[in-house]
Amino acid sequence: MALALAAASPSAGAADEQLEQRVRRLENVIDSGQLAELIQRVRALEQEMRELRGEIDRQGHRLDELRERQRNLYGDLDRRLRDLELAQSGGGGDEATDEEADPESGASAAEAAENAAEQTVTEGETSGDQSADEARSETEREAYDAAFDKLKEGRYEEAVQAFRDFLEAHPNSAYADNAQYWLGEAYYVTRDFDKALKAFRAVQSTYPDSAKVPDARLKMGYSLYELGRLDEAKETLQQVRAKHPESAASRLAEDRILTIEREREDTG
Repeated sequence: MALALAAASPSAGAADEQLEQRVRRLENVIDSGQLAELIQRVRALEQEMRELRGEIDRQGHRLDELRERQRNLYGDLDRRLRDLELAQSGGGGDEATDEEADPESGASAAEAAENAAEQTVTEGETSGDQSADEARSETEREAYDAAFDKLKEGRYEEAVQAFRDFLEAHPNSAYADNAQYWLGEAYYVTRDFDKALKAFRAVQSTYPDSAKVPDARLKMGYSLYELGRLDEAKETLQQVRAKHPESAASRLAEDRILTIEREREDTG
């Protein structure tokens, strides 16, 4: 028994010594302030994480607000343009004139009756044509509004398909140029710049007299810029300034031209 205790005694002593060394190292760390510094760094990192989470929440809220503003802007802009187009095309109404037979003109009562009958038929046909036109216009407007609502709601893929369907079904509609332009916008906002460029080009080639042409040319320049085709972008934006000098698109084109020039200076 005594021998066993004697044999175990050196082993126990070594363990105690190792434990004592570890305690001394820990005390040295504490005395040197390293542990306190480490704790402080951990707390600082935790604070930074909390701040970053808060910033992410704020940015997410701001992004939601920007999306809402974008939808409202789309709606307000399109409404104003449509009101303007309708005001320009409204003009004067159709004036109907009644032609009555003049007894003193030598026309007989039979001729007067025949003329009146023909006029009644013509008026009936005209009224029928107007009703058909109004119904067709209402159908087109509803289809256009449905597509535009999808764009405002951020349902961009659905908006693309809806505008394409509209243009296929109503290529000669009064809303066709607007539909073509907003199709380009739907592609642009989803960063499909090749298709956006093609859609905007179609506005000026298919509807050269449209009020959307200045904006379409501007967005052509923007799309080329995003595609990295800076020479073409600058040339297109210069065309906006030259052809539409008094438009808002011209001022935006000038801003983007300056951006292109600054980027070229920075890259040397």
